[in-house]
This record gives sequence, structure tokens and C-alpha cells, in this order.
Amino acid sequence: MSDADADGGDAPRAIHNPVTGVTIREFADGREGAEVVLRPGAEGPAAHIHPRIEERFEVLAGRPTFTVDGRERTVEPGADLWVSPGTAHAFRNGTD
Repeated sequence: MSDADADGGDAPRAIHNPVTGVTIREFADGREGAEVVLRPGAEGPAAHIHPRIEERFEVLAGRPTFTVDGRERTVEPGADLWVSPGTAHAFRNGTD
């Protein structure tokens, strides 16, 4: 895990998991949320729920596969995917 520069810089905080191939980093412009990058073959978190929040995914590149409420679908760049509170979901990058 790396945080803002040790010298007090304003670099966005990031978490990288080399086992799963997932990197999550804050938006540099201060927007709410985070950018998630999946290396080829990466598995995101296991199916999970957020009891109170709606989660939105905007695909910028690649073709990630999402499993939402037991249904799997691969999405294209430009797609928005919304997950309602209490809905089980997971994601992965099955492409290269």
C-alpha cells in the first residue's frame, strides 16, 4: 500500500494487491470514489454486499466481467453498471 508522498505531496492514495492484481486509487482531482485497475486475469473481491450504499462502476477500458445478484455479464468501455444496496456483486478481468 502506498499513501501520499512521504514529503507531504498531494499524490492520491493507492492500494495495490499483487496477489489479486487489483489496484485501487483515489481520484487525483478529489472526486468521491476511486479508480479500480484490474491487471489481465485479475480477480476483484469475492462476492460481497454493501448494506447501505449504491455502487457505480464506469468502464473506461477493457472488458471486465461483473457478477451481480448471481448473473454474470461482460461489459464494454463506456458502460455504466449500478449495484443497489444489499445486492451481492463481484468483478474480474478475464481478458488480456
